[in-house]
Amino acid sequence: MVRDSEIEPGATAGTVVYELAGWDVGCAAADTQALGTECLSVTLKPDGSPPFFVVPVRDLSACARPASR
Repeated sequence: MVRDSEIEPGATAGTVVYELAGWDVGCAAADTQALGTECLSVTLKPDGSPPFFVVPVRDLSACARPASR
């Protein structure tokens, strides 16, 4: 995250988030339409499992995925 989430207190600037691996029941699409900017459902779990929250893509920055141990 490049800035603090307004929704998820555990997601502050610098926090690594992961794209949701499942269906978000249309949450990201609804937020994209309502806000007029592309949104993505993300989670704090490396395996992509819920719970999730939606963030504008502009608040994300790509990073290398940590190597598996």
